Amino acid sequence: MAAAAADPTGGPAADGAGGDPLAEDHDAGICKYVHAWVMVLPGKRDVSEAMFIEPSTGRKYPLHDSPYKGIEMLWNQRNFWVCLQQPQPHSDSRADPRDISYDLNDPSKWEPVFEERGMRSRSEGATEESEVVRAEGGTSRVHRNDSVRGGNSAGLALGMGKANKAGGGSSRMQGVGGMSIAQRMAQRNKLTTPGGGGAGAADTPPRTAENHADGGGAMGDDGDGGEADVVPDIPPSWVLKLTIPRDAFDMRCPRGSKLTLYRRCQHEIFARFGDCSRWDGMVERLVLYGDDERTAVTEIRETFTRRRDKLRERRVYPQKDTTIELFDRGSAFALKDILTVKNDRRVFNFYAAARLDGLEKREELENRKIIEHFVGRDDRLVYRSATYTEDAASTAAGGALGATATGGGPEAANEGDPEDDAVRRTRKSKNRGGDKRMLPIRKMTEKFARNSPLDADADVAKRVYYLTEGRMRVDYHFGTNRITNSSRSFTKDGQSQIVQVDPLAPRPQPAALLEEYSALLVAEKDCLQSVRDSEWEISEITRTRTNQEQNITLETPYYDIVRIKAEESEEEEEEAAEAAYDYLSPFLPTLLGTQQLTRTQALEVREKALKALKDRLIERANIIQARLDEETAALAKRQQTFHRDRDQMTATEEEEYERQTEESMFRIHILERRLRRHEEQALHKYYELDAKLRGDTRLQSLLNVY
Repeated sequence: MAAAAADPTGGPAADGAGGDPLAEDHDAGICKYVHAWVMVLPGKRDVSEAMFIEPSTGRKYPLHDSPYKGIEMLWNQRNFWVCLQQPQPHSDSRADPRDISYDLNDPSKWEPVFEERGMRSRSEGATEESEVVRAEGGTSRVHRNDSVRGGNSAGLALGMGKANKAGGGSSRMQGVGGMSIAQRMAQRNKLTTPGGGGAGAADTPPRTAENHADGGGAMGDDGDGGEADVVPDIPPSWVLKLTIPRDAFDMRCPRGSKLTLYRRCQHEIFARFGDCSRWDGMVERLVLYGDDERTAVTEIRETFTRRRDKLRERRVYPQKDTTIELFDRGSAFALKDILTVKNDRRVFNFYAAARLDGLEKREELENRKIIEHFVGRDDRLVYRSATYTEDAASTAAGGALGATATGGGPEAANEGDPEDDAVRRTRKSKNRGGDKRMLPIRKMTEKFARNSPLDADADVAKRVYYLTEGRMRVDYHFGTNRITNSSRSFTKDGQSQIVQVDPLAPRPQPAALLEEYSALLVAEKDCLQSVRDSEWEISEITRTRTNQEQNITLETPYYDIVRIKAEESEEEEEEAAEAAYDYLSPFLPTLLGTQQLTRTQALEVREKALKALKDRLIERANIIQARLDEETAALAKRQQTFHRDRDQMTATEEEEYERQTEESMFRIHILERRLRRHEEQALHKYYELDAKLRGDTRLQSLLNVY
């Protein structure tokens, strides 16, 4: 909704400062400065209250506290309303936005210029009342106002406009016979419109199919005909309908690229689709600089679209050696974004709902630690981390041991608790792509969410595995109104330490402790394998991203069938052109630029081409001759066998012999004809190639005899 009024903020008369000479002309200029702004009414898009929006600044103002001095009119894409709430009739005064009513369905406050479609058909409920109004001839104004207020103000906008203007207090509207602006426009266009009084059924236009479809008929339910207002709808625009071809829309700018320079900033946009689009799918690039000369790059933001790897945006901070890549849903490994700090750390965020393990975030501190966060897991695991040893000697030793048994350090290897064969085979299969050494792990930690049905002293909150020290620790959740929690520690030499917050709770039995210790050993092995799987996944993500960047593939929009077909036809033409084999390409030497073949090179190319054809023809003849000899030998052998065993053959065997002999004779006949035809065509093909070589422009030096 747009509003127009006089003396907006920023105008000379809006200052109002004392001593300002422009302020003295405030009253004189209040109707001279016209401005337009936006008014938003409540009801849609969760708008709770009406407001003004200044388009030049984007600021919002409430209706009761705005810098605007008055409102003359409102309009939107549907209609145009004139404000009838002037404080001083017959003057140029303007209605104060703080005091006026914004009920556009009240024609005594706002006069619509155009009658909306469907208005006339909705006036059926006021037919009888309008008949009474015409009979009274404008004498019962108070009764008419009361009846209008009791009806549907939105549906009776036109009828209310007559009644309210006739007795609603707007004296400047009474002199025109109580007609609305729309009705006066209809009269000006010589359309039949009922007057303020005395209009009968004879003035009603015929109810045709056209005006019925447009809502033009205002007949009552009884079909007798009532007051019908034939007024024009909003006139069509004087400009043609704006149409932008899809190709031009995706081009975004002439020639498919545009560079704009700002202070410490460089902005580039590229075509989204078509021949001018970038091969990597980039549609926008923003480069920020740290100096006015634009030499020190501080940040690069690149936006992509239609990428098969689902890359949406890349942010590079060269001075910090930091890169952030953001992905849409459907990316490999369900990646959401990757933050990489060179030689320091990498942070992977995932779409947890798209992963089976519920992984939400993984942070890798290079050669130091891996941290993972989970959500929505059945085992209530929310956190897992692995800390690597910092000793160089241990690192080297761990690298030597990594290919055989454990990744947990010397203690894990000496205590006789290596990984089982299945785990080792799994890890070997996953690491078969390279011999990267697995770093020895010093400590692993797992954290779990609270399980309400269990007692706090029995609900595990945290498990810590000290691999280099050969011990494990289990912490339980805090109980209600407690500041300490229970914990248990186990060592691989059989010792245990139990801390119970509740002194009255029974001590666990040795059998229960042994069972818990065995379960912890299994959990430690599973945790170690999970960490190794995470390491493998990190390497796979890195490898996959490298391959994706080296082989960028763009997706074609599924909705653009026309351009898809056009591209397919172009690709088919290119493939057909490539399919057209160049008979000289295997024999031509490598040339640079526009370099031509010498006579010696041309003769060599000609001899190679003719020799290749001759060899191919001879090979073809040998193949046919070999098949002919094979069939002839088989027939001779079959005949020899028949003559030897003829007396012992049955009638069926003789019939089979005759059938096979006929087939062999037929094949021999075909092969003999094929061989004769090949011998006849071979010489013709040879001469044909020789003539083609002499006429080839690339071998034109053959004609130069000097």
